[in-house]
Order: sequence, then C-alpha cells, then structure tokens
Amino acid sequence: MKHDEPFDHWLTRALKEEKPYLADEGFTQNVIAELPRPSALQRKIHILLAVPVIAISLLVLWHLPLQRFTNTLWRVLLEFDLGQLFLLGAMISTSFLLGACAWLARQMRLI
Repeated sequence: MKHDEPFDHWLTRALKEEKPYLADEGFTQNVIAELPRPSALQRKIHILLAVPVIAISLLVLWHLPLQRFTNTLWRVLLEFDLGQLFLLGAMISTSFLLGACAWLARQMRLI
C-alpha cells in the first residue's frame, strides 16, 4: 500500500496541535445530567419482548426446508451464464445505490 507522505506529515502535525478548550461554564455537564435515564422497567420490557420474538423466529427457521432451498438456489445460479450473472450483480448494486440515495435524501429531509 502506497503511503502519502505529505498527508501523513500534515495529519501528524494537525493532531499534535493543541486547540484551546472552549469553556461552556458547565453547560455540557448540566445537559448530560438532565437527560432522562432509561428505567429498569423499560429495559426489562425490551428483554421480555425480544426473547419471544427471537424464539419464534428460530422456530420458524427450524421448520423451513433450508437445505432444499439452498440446493435449488445453487442449481439456478449454476444455470446462469456470465452475462446474466453480471446483470444480476448490476441489479443488486443498483438497488444498494438507490437505497443509499433514499437514505441520504431522508437524512437531508429532501423526501
């Protein structure tokens, strides 16, 4: 791997520079102290909800014919030619890209 020496020197120098602390007269500590603490009851409720959901999910997975599914999927993939595999990869990549764009647009409150 090629190292960018000027960048490394700049980064080292920038990290060593001491920035003055911006005094906030304890504002940050007061805000952190006023934040509500999660209650023990709320945590227990989350656990009580999560355990049955996980158990039900595992039971459903246990009863699925996963071996037959994987064998069928493997046969289908073996029947694809190279062009179809590239098309499948392009479709998957496009869906990830569109999903990332949609997420970013929602973060920027565009949609």
